[in-house]
Amino acid sequence: MTSLSVRNVTCDYYLEKPNGFNKLHLRTNVKVPIIRMFGILKTGQKCCVHVHGVFPYIIIRTGVQFTPEFASLLRSKINAIVLDCNSRQKFNVDFAIYQIRSITARSLYGYHKNNENFVQILCYNPLQLRIITDALQKKARKNSIFQVYESHVPYILQFFIDHSIFGMDLVNFSSVKFRISPQRNFDDFYYQDLKVESIVNNIELVSPLLPSTTVAVECDVFATDINNASLHSASEISYNPGLNYIWQDEQRRHQKRGKELTSKSSQKERTPLDTEKEKNYFCRLHTFFKGIVSTASLGTTQSDAFHIPKNTKEIEISAPVEHDFETVGTGIFDEELFLENEDEMNEIMEGMEDNEQEFQEDFDLGEKVGAVCEAVRSANDISSNLKHFKTFRSKLQHFDPDFVDGFSDESISDGNDNEDKIASDTSDIENMPQVGKSSKKSSQQSNNSNDLFESHLEDIRFPTTSRISSGHSGGDLRSSMTLSQYSCLSFPPETSSQISTFSKTSGSCKRNKLSQWSDDWTGNEEAINCAQSYEIDIESTWIPKGQQKFVLQDDLKPVFSKNELWLRPIKRLPFRRKMNQIYDLKQSFSTDNGESIESMSQSGKEAAAEQFFIESFTEKSFINYKNLEEKLEQTVVAPSVTPFTNEAEQADIHHLCVMSMEILALSSRGMPVPDPQHDQILGIFYTISTDVCVQDEMNNVDGVLLNMDDALIEQKEFYTFVASEIDLFDAFVGVVRRYDPDIVIGYNAQRYSWGYLTERSLVIGRNLLSEISRFNLLFHISSIFTEINDYYRPGQQKKSRWIKELDPTPKGRILINVWRILRHEVALRNYTISNVVNSVLKQRFPRYSFPTLSDWILSGERDLIILVLKHMKLYCKLSLLILLRLDFFTKTSEMARLYGIQFNEVLTRGSQFRVESMLLRLARREKYVAPSISPAQRGAMCSPETLPLTMEPESGFYRDPVIVLDFQSLYPSIIIAYNYCFTTCLGKVSHIENICSANRIIEFGGLEYNCPIDDIVSMLATNRLHISPTGAIFCRRTVRKGLMPVMLEEILNTRVMVKKAAKESKKDRRLARILEARQMALKLIANVTYGYSAANFSGRMPCVEVADAIVGKGRETLEQAIKLVDEGAYGNSRVIYGDTDSMFVVCPGATRAEAFDIGKRIADDVTRINPNPVKLKLEKIMHPLILESKKRYVGMSYESINDVEGIFDAKGIETVRRDTCPLVSKILEKALHLLFANDMNRMVRYLDMQLSNLSLLPLSDFIFSREYRKSYAESAIVASKLIAEKRKAICQRYEPEVGERVPYIIVSGEPNSTLISCVREPEEFILDRRLKINFEYYVRRQVLPSLHRALDLVPLKIEWRCPTTVGCYSCKALGAQLWCRECITDPKSLLLAMCDYHRERRLLAQLNNKCRNCLSQCEIEMLVAVPFPSRYFINVCMSLQASSRTLRSVNIDYNKCINMACIVKQKRIFLDCSVAELAIRSHFLTGDKSLQQIY
Repeated sequence: MTSLSVRNVTCDYYLEKPNGFNKLHLRTNVKVPIIRMFGILKTGQKCCVHVHGVFPYIIIRTGVQFTPEFASLLRSKINAIVLDCNSRQKFNVDFAIYQIRSITARSLYGYHKNNENFVQILCYNPLQLRIITDALQKKARKNSIFQVYESHVPYILQFFIDHSIFGMDLVNFSSVKFRISPQRNFDDFYYQDLKVESIVNNIELVSPLLPSTTVAVECDVFATDINNASLHSASEISYNPGLNYIWQDEQRRHQKRGKELTSKSSQKERTPLDTEKEKNYFCRLHTFFKGIVSTASLGTTQSDAFHIPKNTKEIEISAPVEHDFETVGTGIFDEELFLENEDEMNEIMEGMEDNEQEFQEDFDLGEKVGAVCEAVRSANDISSNLKHFKTFRSKLQHFDPDFVDGFSDESISDGNDNEDKIASDTSDIENMPQVGKSSKKSSQQSNNSNDLFESHLEDIRFPTTSRISSGHSGGDLRSSMTLSQYSCLSFPPETSSQISTFSKTSGSCKRNKLSQWSDDWTGNEEAINCAQSYEIDIESTWIPKGQQKFVLQDDLKPVFSKNELWLRPIKRLPFRRKMNQIYDLKQSFSTDNGESIESMSQSGKEAAAEQFFIESFTEKSFINYKNLEEKLEQTVVAPSVTPFTNEAEQADIHHLCVMSMEILALSSRGMPVPDPQHDQILGIFYTISTDVCVQDEMNNVDGVLLNMDDALIEQKEFYTFVASEIDLFDAFVGVVRRYDPDIVIGYNAQRYSWGYLTERSLVIGRNLLSEISRFNLLFHISSIFTEINDYYRPGQQKKSRWIKELDPTPKGRILINVWRILRHEVALRNYTISNVVNSVLKQRFPRYSFPTLSDWILSGERDLIILVLKHMKLYCKLSLLILLRLDFFTKTSEMARLYGIQFNEVLTRGSQFRVESMLLRLARREKYVAPSISPAQRGAMCSPETLPLTMEPESGFYRDPVIVLDFQSLYPSIIIAYNYCFTTCLGKVSHIENICSANRIIEFGGLEYNCPIDDIVSMLATNRLHISPTGAIFCRRTVRKGLMPVMLEEILNTRVMVKKAAKESKKDRRLARILEARQMALKLIANVTYGYSAANFSGRMPCVEVADAIVGKGRETLEQAIKLVDEGAYGNSRVIYGDTDSMFVVCPGATRAEAFDIGKRIADDVTRINPNPVKLKLEKIMHPLILESKKRYVGMSYESINDVEGIFDAKGIETVRRDTCPLVSKILEKALHLLFANDMNRMVRYLDMQLSNLSLLPLSDFIFSREYRKSYAESAIVASKLIAEKRKAICQRYEPEVGERVPYIIVSGEPNSTLISCVREPEEFILDRRLKINFEYYVRRQVLPSLHRALDLVPLKIEWRCPTTVGCYSCKALGAQLWCRECITDPKSLLLAMCDYHRERRLLAQLNNKCRNCLSQCEIEMLVAVPFPSRYFINVCMSLQASSRTLRSVNIDYNKCINMACIVKQKRIFLDCSVAELAIRSHFLTGDKSLQQIY
């Protein structure tokens, strides 16, 4: 047995029939889910862990106690519902549902005082679970009994939450079994100091399964072997385990410095002001409840239901308060359901006892099994169960009588249905082995996890019971017997006073409750957990009546149900503080020979919540554990010991391997892009970083695989040559398997990198995707050949289907499409690699089309071929360098650790998924379950009643300073201050006013809510309610702390701590990057938490009452602040604009320093009247300011009184928008700069110069870039759609990708031509010199409107007339020719043209030199641009010094570069448009010999 810590990189699951490790005898043909986790060991080895015993599940509220009959009937009902909803669906519940078990919890949706009974339905297949969920949600529209919980949580996320697993964090396993290949050498080291021989010879280390992946270490574990929950709770600072590691990391650094870290906020509590709306709502509630009491006093049955307490003492007795959030909710569900009369109850009990006696007589196996202990339930327990059972039946009668028939009294007592099944199992019981004695240590393992017993017992078949024996109700117990491993089943006492306390001469076997959020375990688990072998002589011991929870029987008749049980998904281990509480409750017992036996007792409140009903029994264990006690002792987590906690190792992400890859393929047949159907791959270029998150030493490995003649290449040591394309694939597979990268990237991975490689391999009949994956992909190439041909056949409609099915992601790895990542990381007008390199790395990188590269390769010139190879090699490196410069890997890893989701899910999932992961982890801890709101329920939900406050601004040009005040995290602060949450909301006042005593159901979000009138009355009388401006009622923090407030409070406090630590760690660049990534992740999650409740259209759990309350309170808070300012306490200051959480206050006649003082006073006064942590802060002073309209303003901002120069600050205007051309933003920004400098004359001259010389501006200033959406209407007139259709007509693969920004310009067209007909691509415009830019469109439709919106407020009007076309080259006289009559014979005019020509030639030579340097030396510049250059880069630089000299002898057309972001390219375009040479040739004096010499 060995432990293992794996850094969780990526996780998926697969379905497989029971194998040698998890062998099931339940249903041999049913596939079970197995989670496959790929990660990194601390040694740097790649690892794959197969986690067994985790099943997807949904939860349903029952409201009644759980019985085996109910489980069986629920199975049949689910089967009927699924078939009823979809008659064509082939569905069998026996092959879909693995287990149904009982749990106690509370709904997260609305205030629920006590725990309720739920059932957890576990399925074999997540797809089958979705079928069941859809069917139940349809039924839930008619009857809330079938409301589904937790179905919207994906299977992998359920696994993460239940086991406290986080993406890119360590997962700790207490015991693993390694998969060893028979081909391995016995002398090889497998893991750490373990050799293959030692693993194979140790049955506790070797798995019976063979490896199925290509990673170095592969192992099998059970879910019970995961101990993350207890480890993450060690030294807890935060309630949310996702934040604990941040605090622990900072605490470790503080301890090194000898400082103390505080985790609590230092802000003092502030009492909010009462508002008129809240007072009116309270008056309405008082009036309503008084009316109810008056009406109820006329009768005799209603007065108690709506009793309003008269004094505080009575309130405290009738409504206990949940004071402390730290106390985990373990309260039981208050039973409110009763049978109508006692006679009916007795009748049912008599039938139950009679049938139970017949059942035991038919299957009397007591003599065969030996001495077996069985827990006995008292008559009160049975009656309580039947009460709930009967009431639930009456509830269902209104919905489906057929369903209720199964709950008849006869079916409750009839046990003959199981006769055949049980009879067939008696032979197994007869052959059950007896286990020898064990040491006293086995009786001291009560503090171990129950699930560990479940999966590791040796060759035992445990009897389970589905009937409750009514015997042994009390009296003396005098006997002497031997306890075998057929041990006792323990049932909890009803109160703490009823905990059994044996004398020193008695023995007890009691289960240990380690469930974090569920109190109910199946009876089979009870048998497993109590299975211990020891001998005790029990002497005369008197046990009081009602406390006999452990009864020993010599001749017990075991009873079995229909199904067998293998193992169950683990329940979470307790947090450390709970472990301490459990250890404090130990009771010590001893046998007659003085050996001490320890058992743990539970509190009465907690234990009374547990109901144990047995549905099945276990098969013989196929795992032979000879040292079971030692195994359990090693895996138990002691309160004072924290294994696997090396915080220094956890702080950084080590050994994360990233591989960047690009391919070189020639574009044949005149196509603009290569086609995998026809064009083979000539080269594969790769760059591998073996430890990408640690940038102090970049261990890059570069390589080039070439499918070409090596005679053309010098320096062959830098390249690997192969003979064919098949050999090229083989070599690449070898590279991938050698380095085994966790993440693979490509700039356009879908189309030209990994995607092209995969498609090309399929065309030649090879499954390369399976070979470069970490496990084999089982699909046949021949089955998709026809589809491939149809895909490449013009006009076929199967393209979208083919691309959707062909995912180029190597399985077991993460594929990153770099250009799509950059769309979210940086805001650019287009995302070509040249533009990105220029913006991010501040370097130039040439961009050549595929036909250009193909021509250079086919030219046969050695230097051109080397140029292409070096270009592609650098192209491959750039993808990795760009992501490193953006700190992408560290930032994404920290987000995954914080949110608790996978690395890839940070990139592909939205904000709601992140909030849900953090919120549900906190909900699990407090025993809440989240309802799944269906689309139909979302559609039926009430519409929002309020919107954020957005004032109509007083538009104008303000020369006086304008104060910008902003509420710091307004919505999160509102949630914290007023305790707004799903769990604290009690409905709306308007809905409560419409209820009656007979029906307390009100509408709440997307569901119905049983309004707790008694609790509302109690809290109302003691001022423990808060009512939002929209009328939603919430309990105060003194009653219950909501989950959302607790989560957000910790997030905000953690962010403050992290930002402070980042300021102190500026010298440590790597630590500063990590801390910056953490604070950004915290900021993002805090800002989107409100949206989780407000997503009414696509939300996963929206609640309009909570969302409206947050928005309404935020609006009210801003209105109060505006009112305070306008009351005149701050001179002549007034509010000119307010938007959601900010307001603009102008200070007429004040200086900038005075404005800062006024702003601080306003911020302090507004903060003082609001509760903690609502805070108004002075953000900046805008001086001057142009306020155009809502969310559109621009000015010079000053953040400190010491700032001498302001910062140009714009929002919503063209200078920061990307839906226009750069010409507009440049002209507008420059004009505003001059205006704010109060230099009107310079601004006018600048505008005149720019608008009069548009032809001298670079082409890039006129290029628009719009995103391509693909799903356009047929009648849509969109430029990007037009260009995409033209490209698609040339080649299918030439069509822009969805989200790609398509560049275009507007040219001058024919008279009366439409605007869409004037759209051209930049490359098309460059090649066709007849095209001219439509300057009039750019000025009148783009530039002038933006100037008017800003400058009309000054006021300043601008008029522009289109300049006429220039004719004469020299005197600019109008005409159609280059020379007028006078200049064509003037020698000075010719000399002017010749001077211009030679100046352009010199400029062209300079540009060629720059382009040559760009080709040869840009690689050096790129490498040294890395933040931490190493010796590796210096060596590369030295080897590339001769590149520039080599290129001088090569004839290269530098105009082939299409990098529009390069200023050199723009100058080349300008030179191409020059007419100087044409003017010289057309001049009259050009024939003069003396001038020809000069020319």
